[in-house]
Order: sequence, then C-alpha cells, then structure tokens
Amino acid sequence: MVTHKQLNIGLFGFGVVGEGLYKVLQQTPSLKAQIKKVCIKHPGKKRNAPAELFTTEKRSTKQVRLGFVIDRVLIKRET
Repeated sequence: MVTHKQLNIGLFGFGVVGEGLYKVLQQTPSLKAQIKKVCIKHPGKKRNAPAELFTTEKRSTKQVRLGFVIDRVLIKRET
C-alpha cells in the first residue's frame, strides 16, 4: 500500500490564480496538498481565506516547512 505525504505550498500573491488554487485544494482533500502561507502586498485587502494564512514578510514562507513555493504565473501572448 502506497502512502502519500502531505504537500505544503507557499504562494506569493493571492490573485485569481492563487485564490483559485486555494479553493481547489479546499474542495479536494484527496490531493493531500494545502497552502500553508501566502505572502501579500496589501494586508488590508479583503480576501476569501483565513487571515492567519497571509503575511507581508517574504521570509516567513521560509520558516514554514514547504514542499515548494509558487512565485507567480506569467502568461505571455506571442504577437
């Protein structure tokens, strides 16, 4: 029997992609992955996740044991 470890994720930013990933992981516990910390620029902005998930300190993502950190997703359209 194979056991899967929990994957801990850190994000930089909580825009459309970050919030979408958060929702998918909340709705799909079988993925065995969770967002542990999100580094944000504007702490006063209303977000649809628990306040303790967010930080403005970039280094705090290093203090949490993470499987990987997602910096940002960039899509460039070729013209």
